[in-house]
Amino acid sequence: MQLHCPTCGSAVPAEDVNLATTLAKCRRCNAIFDIKPFLSAEQRQGPRAGVRGPSAIKPLPAQTRIRVEEFAGTLTLTWRWFRFIYIFLAFFCVAWDGFLVFWYSMAFTQRGAPWLMIVFPVAHVAV
Repeated sequence: MQLHCPTCGSAVPAEDVNLATTLAKCRRCNAIFDIKPFLSAEQRQGPRAGVRGPSAIKPLPAQTRIRVEEFAGTLTLTWRWFRFIYIFLAFFCVAWDGFLVFWYSMAFTQRGAPWLMIVFPVAHVAV
């Protein structure tokens, strides 16, 4: 559907039409006019029951770890991945792997070590 200005008759681009307020602006003559007469009966009624319209959309909460910067027409999103829990996890991994190295060194250096001593920690190695 092509919308034309009722004052000067020039075509109105879609960017100049606001469906929420049902208003449009002509770029040629700067006239602002209501577009309800141009809409069909179904479009005039607005969103049907159970269908969410533009006014029902709620903004997302602000993310504290994502920073949005706009400079010279360029949008930059920066995400800070570091948390202090990662320091604890690094020490935990060192301790975990150190224990497994100790366990397997004991299992492979002893003569006649039970097979369970070698097979049991396989799940731990996978983790």
